[in-house]
Amino acid sequence: MIEQKINSIPKVEPSSVSPAIGNAMLPAVPSKGCSRCGEEKPLSEYYIIYDKHVARCKVCFNNDCKSYVERNKEKRKKYQDDYNKANRDKQIVHKRNYQKKAKDILRQKGRKRYEENRDRLLAQTKVKQKQYAEELHDCYMRNHLRKLGFKKQEVEQFPEIKETVKLIIQTKRLCKTLQN
Repeated sequence: MIEQKINSIPKVEPSSVSPAIGNAMLPAVPSKGCSRCGEEKPLSEYYIIYDKHVARCKVCFNNDCKSYVERNKEKRKKYQDDYNKANRDKQIVHKRNYQKKAKDILRQKGRKRYEENRDRLLAQTKVKQKQYAEELHDCYMRNHLRKLGFKKQEVEQFPEIKETVKLIIQTKRLCKTLQN
């Protein structure tokens, strides 16, 4: 009776088992050869498309994709620009809907990003503010006029106010450099 049970156990071919680990024999991992690099790799190293493993391993597949992007930068940029122009309204609606739905999530991500990069962002802001002050940029002029007591409506109604204050600032700066 015991002999019948032993004989009923299917015999395993040596090629279908991996080397022994201790006394246990493990089944071999299915593998295939990459059509690009020629290496024999387990199936987990291949992408599955349409329920089949692709011919190239993941590494070769990704390298081919990267090289395609590099070779076709202009073509891809033109296609993306054309698509954006043709679907601008659709994209705006999609973005607004997403922002409405994910308002809290986006706010949390923004806060987290700010906290993680706070020092760098503050340093960038200071650099930008100095640059805007030197160039007498519009945002700098708006803030400066506000500090001087001008209201937004006054500046919009009389744009020469802005130009006059700009000339005064430039004159003061010039006098300061001549004194030094």
